[in-house]
Amino acid sequence: MSFKRAGLKAAVVGATLAISLGAMTSTAFADPNLASVGPNSSNTRGVMCVQDAVNLWGGYGHLDVDGVFGQKTYNAVMAYQSAHNLSSDGIVGQYTGSSMWNQPGFSMNEGNCWSYMPTLS
Repeated sequence: MSFKRAGLKAAVVGATLAISLGAMTSTAFADPNLASVGPNSSNTRGVMCVQDAVNLWGGYGHLDVDGVFGQKTYNAVMAYQSAHNLSSDGIVGQYTGSSMWNQPGFSMNEGNCWSYMPTLS
């Protein structure tokens, strides 16, 4: 194989790898029009994302990630909101969702949370 041909092959492989890595590390953006997540929410995946986010925060204690927005989840969201200077209403709307999204270590891509939790963008 000539050096010219080997160089072309390496360039193609490199470009393919770069495209693949770019696809794997791209950031998904949430839909700002998603409904809030709160008591009586039928958005089970959204509730699970909220429970994961509260658990990551660690300021309330451990919540079971069961997709049920019960009293413990409500109280945990209220505590989270209070600790982060957000309006404490126990409902995860765009501001609370954005705050949870921006926590170090929280991945909105895990469980596709970006498609279930409301955020500002």
